[in-house]
Amino acid sequence: MELAPGKITIKHILQDSNNWERFYSKHKQRIRDSVVENINKLLLCRTQELGFHKYQCPHCGETVVVPHSCKSRICSCLSVS
Repeated sequence: MELAPGKITIKHILQDSNNWERFYSKHKQRIRDSVVENINKLLLCRTQELGFHKYQCPHCGETVVVPHSCKSRICSCLSVS
């Protein structure tokens, strides 16, 4: 996984080398459902899977798509652009 300069988030750590998938497959019996739910939301954070708003400039017509955050307590993506 190639990272742009800037902050490393929890999402990056979980996605790197399939860390979450490997951890979950090894320990799934011991992980609470609420943790799994929040991790899955975090992994979809800032993707169009969670919905998005589309804005268009009335002058130049440029369109910008802004994906929604997961709003999970454990997510560090809220402050990352």
